[in-house]
Amino acid sequence: MADPNITLPPVMPNRREGFFSERMDAFLIWLADFAVEITAAIAWIGERAAATEAAAGGAAADAWVSGGDYSAGQSFFSLVDFQSYRAKTDHSGVLLDPSQDATNWAGYSLGKSPT
Repeated sequence: MADPNITLPPVMPNRREGFFSERMDAFLIWLADFAVEITAAIAWIGERAAATEAAAGGAAADAWVSGGDYSAGQSFFSLVDFQSYRAKTDHSGVLLDPSQDATNWAGYSLGKSPT
């Protein structure tokens, strides 16, 4: 999707000045176009946010919890070394911290694939 374009509003209508009707007409036409433009901008922001979140990987990961239920691909950070880890397998009930469990977890950092 192309970067969104938001058209600047026309001169605001003011009852104390002349040309109120003309300015109000222009403003209402702009308002209808603005609704379309802002809807497109919101979709663009959502796409950008999703892409950024995917690129960040575990940067926004939650803390790992001992004995939790994990699915392959989920990201968490270790409370032992505060590094990010991605689950390599589906597993549950494991008490070993990801920093010490190479069977179930792969460490990674931003810009690098899990090891």
